[in-house]
Amino acid sequence: MKRLKELLAAWSSATGIPLDTAAGLPDIRLSGLHTLVLESHRGVRAFAADCVLVETTAGLLSICGSSLLLKNLTGRELRLCGEIRSIALVDRRAS
Repeated sequence: MKRLKELLAAWSSATGIPLDTAAGLPDIRLSGLHTLVLESHRGVRAFAADCVLVETTAGLLSICGSSLLLKNLTGRELRLCGEIRSIALVDRRAS
C-alpha cells in the first residue's frame, strides 16, 4: 500500500493534479457561509433543514446549519445553500 501511495504522489506531482483529487477524495468548496459545493460524493444518507449527511470516499460527512436547501444534486456534484455552521467527517473510512 505504501508503494501505491508513493506512485500516486509521483504521478500527482508530474501531472499537476492534486493528490486528493487523484485519490478520489471529495472536493469541498465553501463560498462565504451560504453555499457549499461537494464533488465526488456517493449520495445523501440523510437530509434535514439543519443537517445533511453525505457519503464520500473518505467517510460520512456532516454539514450542519440552518435553512439548508439542496440546490443541485447530480451523480458527481452536490450544491447546498443556507447558513452553513459546520462541516465534519463523522465516520472516517480507513485508508
